[in-house]
Parts: sequence; structure tokens; C-alpha cells
Amino acid sequence: MAELWDNDVDEILSDVDESIYAKYKIHVKDLLNNPYKFSNVNNISKVIELIKADIDDYINGFTDLMLKEKKELNDIELRADALTKQISQFISLNSKQNNVPVITPVIYIPEPTKTELIYIENIDTNISTFLQTIIPKAVFIVNTSTKYENYNFGDWTIVMQNGKNYNIKIFINQNMLIKILRSKENIGNLFAGAKMVINEIIAGSSKPTTPQSITDTTTGAPTKKNSK
Repeated sequence: MAELWDNDVDEILSDVDESIYAKYKIHVKDLLNNPYKFSNVNNISKVIELIKADIDDYINGFTDLMLKEKKELNDIELRADALTKQISQFISLNSKQNNVPVITPVIYIPEPTKTELIYIENIDTNISTFLQTIIPKAVFIVNTSTKYENYNFGDWTIVMQNGKNYNIKIFINQNMLIKILRSKENIGNLFAGAKMVINEIIAGSSKPTTPQSITDTTTGAPTKKNSK
């Protein structure tokens, strides 16, 4: 498995690889790991979109049947969204009172060795007291909360004056559908990255290359393999 993705993504890519190769003569992991190798393939940007669409169809084919997991996921999302709003209001109020700025960057990567990770599933007296104690001593607060559909998932990093960080996250119960949807999103990001690399190579090419042709030998999305 490449370092670019985790085991869940790797399993999906392995499942679809045979049918993707039969249709496009491209091994999907090779494309994502080494996109530069495919920059001279005819209409490669379109081919990437078609491969990604086929993988989406494959994933949607079995997530559509996960009715129990969908109900569980809806309950998880509702609880996470409600708690996120509570914590967000609490942090906003206390940060304003103590003149601590809250920023929402595009990307923020805290120093792992200086960051204490804290998962919470409710806001009680202990949590509120803890936040009220550390916020006045913070330099700033980073809001990296995410949104899926109409639901918010809280994630804040409180950067302290002493150099320590507290990363506060909403605890999410494990759900198979969440793992699959997260893998689907990660795969989308991988394809976007591969496409960007290839487009940059094509745009920066100073001399024409002879395109390779891709023959579409089958139709339809990849066929789901039997569960392992």
C-alpha cells in the first residue's frame, strides 16, 4: 500500500483495479502513485474523470443498500452537529471576553509533539471549566471544523502561550458508512491531485508528444467483488 492512502482506500482501489484496467488499460494505483507517467495518454483528463465516476458508481452501489448504517449515521450527525454548535458558541464567547482571536485557515497542521488531542462527546461542567481555564492563556484558537452535507463536526486547536496546543475534537462513533464515505472523499482528493500534476506537466511541456490511445473495451462501472 502506498503512503498516499490508508487501508480502507487501498481495499476499494484493489477491488476496482481489475475492471478499471479491463476498461481503460490503466492500473488505478499506478495512476494515483505516478500520475506523471500518464501525461501523454490521449485525453487523460477525461479518462481520469471517467475512472473516478466508475469508482463512485461502485461505491454508491453498495452504500445505497446500507439502510441501517444510514440511520445510525444520521443520528451521529445530528448529535455531532448539536454539540459542535454548543462548543462553538462557548469558545466564541470566551475568546471574545479574553481578546483571543479565532482563525479559520484553509489548512492548519499543529506540531504533533506539542499537541494534546482531546475527544469530547458532551459539554459538562468539567469541560466548560477546562475551556474557561485555558482560553485566557491562549495566543489564538484555530477552527478547523468540517461540514458534511448540513452537519458540522467540531475541531478546534487552542494554541497556548507556553507553546503547548490543545486539539479539541467532537467524538464520532465508528460507523461503516462513515468509513466508506471518508474513503470516497479521500479517493476524490487523490484523483484531483493526480489530475493537477498531469495538467501541470502538459502545460509546461515545451515539445509535443505522441499521444497513447486508450481503448474502451467494456461498458459500465466496475463490478463489485465478493466481500473479503
